[in-house]
Amino acid sequence: MKTIVTLVWLLLATPFAYAQDPLVDKGTGLVTFTGVVHVDSTLSKAELYSRAREWFARTYNDADKVLSMDDRESGKLLGDAFQHIKIYSSFKKMYYQIGVFVKDGRYKYEITNLRYQDYRADAAKVPAEIHFVHGYYKNGKTKPTSELYRRETEETVRALIASLEVIMKGNHATSARDDF
Repeated sequence: MKTIVTLVWLLLATPFAYAQDPLVDKGTGLVTFTGVVHVDSTLSKAELYSRAREWFARTYNDADKVLSMDDRESGKLLGDAFQHIKIYSSFKKMYYQIGVFVKDGRYKYEITNLRYQDYRADAAKVPAEIHFVHGYYKNGKTKPTSELYRRETEETVRALIASLEVIMKGNHATSARDDF
């Protein structure tokens, strides 16, 4: 009897374990990549803002079109952008909202509201939560397509975060170029 109760409990609990993905914000229910990065404590908010603005300019073709909020005084940069990801043999657009918030000696990044879209003109934008939260079979195994979306999304977002960190910490080519 104990074995049956345990087995039933495991079967009922498995979907909930997968639904509690650490990338899903508990408040919004959206897939969210966020972090606070401490940099050299002597770097001012103004310097970090300038570096974040430079990162937006280097990362996106037209930073002014991407940015919906560019507030030097509050140290906030918010924008809407997209990257290309490859799912099987075709490319998709991965749309997202990105925010960089700066204070003296640290910054915070937040990438959220991810959506995927085929290149067809009539294609709808599909929320990432379809693959991150609901992309499992009843037995708890990840669906192959959802696994691929998840892997490609994480790789793309982690590359964005890494490129931001290089600029924010000052470990990039312009540091030497600006010293003339």
